[in-house]
Amino acid sequence: MYALAFGALSCLFGLIFGVPRSRSDFRAEKSERFSSNSNLEDISDWLTKLLVGAGLVQIGRVPDAASALGNYLGAGLNTQNPQAFALTAVTFGVGAGAVLSYLWTRLYLRVLLEGSEARAADASRADKAYASLRLTSGKESPSDLRLLADAAAESTESHRQPFLPILWVDDFPQNNHALVRALRALDIDVHAVTSTSAAIAALRRRNYALVITDLGRIEDGVDNPRAGLDLLLRMRELPIATPVIVFAGPRAVAMESELLNSGARLVTETPSEVFSEAVRYVTGRAAPGGPSVP
Repeated sequence: MYALAFGALSCLFGLIFGVPRSRSDFRAEKSERFSSNSNLEDISDWLTKLLVGAGLVQIGRVPDAASALGNYLGAGLNTQNPQAFALTAVTFGVGAGAVLSYLWTRLYLRVLLEGSEARAADASRADKAYASLRLTSGKESPSDLRLLADAAAESTESHRQPFLPILWVDDFPQNNHALVRALRALDIDVHAVTSTSAAIAALRRRNYALVITDLGRIEDGVDNPRAGLDLLLRMRELPIATPVIVFAGPRAVAMESELLNSGARLVTETPSEVFSEAVRYVTGRAAPGGPSVP
């Protein structure tokens, strides 16, 4: 009962010291909302200064205190010079314990803390991606979307680097907001344009990891039901080797062979498939070959 009672009390202190802090520099989709609590760091710094200061002030009393400790601990020892024996054991134990705990803290505790922070950040990113994927119109079950978000977060974390952005071509970009938020939750930037000409201009200015396009678009007030195909043909003419995914409805799926022969890497109407393949191309796991802009 004593152990359980004091264990519960210590849990309260652990909760107090472990509650994450809200970040003052938080910006949606740009940083994590919470950071680790540094109260223990502050206390460690304060105690270190206090112990060093008190030790320097009381250093003149150390010999008398050591003698008293030796007498107390050696009183029950059946050995020659028990006071010296006890003080030697204490000195050895204190030195060894301090060195070992210092080395463990420097070598391992930092790794454990950084690992826990990384896992917490991954979980947060995966939760954001999952929440956004739930808003898409796909037919996948929540458990499948959860697994997809977790795998994507792990993939982007293991390949953490400045990712090339994705260029998304759609005359109604608001239709893709949920997928875009899911990708941005994984620190994958998405640039949106609404026409073939704007897409070509963007591809000439910089490199992209992937282009996602719809099939039909209204461009310059004219309905072009083959705008996605036109973009593929235009990219082939230049040439621009950035991989392209066509994300559209049943009409695009019916034209899959023509679109693939024109340079598309994938034709799909499934949001989760677009998300999964986008992560693969951005992290380099799909071996896209890299953009080539003249």
